[in-house]
Amino acid sequence: MKRRDFLSATAAAWLATGSSARAARWRMPDESGPHRRTWMAFVARPEIWGPDLEGPVLENLASIARTVVRYEPVSMLVRPEDRARAARMCGDAVRLVECPLDDFWVRDTGPTFVLDAAGALGAVDLNFNGWGGKQEHRRDAEVAGRVAAEAGAAHVRVDVVPLETPHRIRRDFASDEFAAGYINFYVVNGAVLAPEFGDAPRDRACRDTLADLFPDRVIETLNIDVIASGGGGIHCTTQQEPLPV
Repeated sequence: MKRRDFLSATAAAWLATGSSARAARWRMPDESGPHRRTWMAFVARPEIWGPDLEGPVLENLASIARTVVRYEPVSMLVRPEDRARAARMCGDAVRLVECPLDDFWVRDTGPTFVLDAAGALGAVDLNFNGWGGKQEHRRDAEVAGRVAAEAGAAHVRVDVVPLETPHRIRRDFASDEFAAGYINFYVVNGAVLAPEFGDAPRDRACRDTLADLFPDRVIETLNIDVIASGGGGIHCTTQQEPLPV
């Protein structure tokens, strides 16, 4: 299954979190801010993309890299057996870094770079799992750590806590678009708002999990079936404005 198919067909079911003290240390800069470099990966395994698309995929990747490097440095992850081909297609300006790879989706497999108050670089490892085991990912699971080391960044690991989806929902507003999942909760000052779907054991498990993760906040559960029938949840209907510091 390709990344696009998985993302369009599967609702998110995971919550990434760390200790509040550790999480408070880091902030993720705006993507439009200045970059030290762009990271990419040069690979198109026939097992995933098929033999007919291997060449065109690599041509697209090389085209992106050659364009980006006109504006900022590019570090390209590449398998040892693909190094000569990558050098030929990407050009001398692109820095090649040998690394085992399964696929090229660095936005998913690589770390999320963050900064602390002093400007130190961190690399958050989101425990890539092949989009829930839908694709071979043994090599890609190590990409975030490798990139962190190459970048000289602190390797920040997060805890991944499952929020299981309900087994059943109330039928009044059931539809193909119904968003039956708890991950769309919303954190407000002093509370966490989460949906409940009439599945008492799963609703209770979600409430208990959120209470463990947010011990200083009240957990409020709401019936939002009408909104869920349109494909969204509480988080989708809200937008926080931060308090200036």
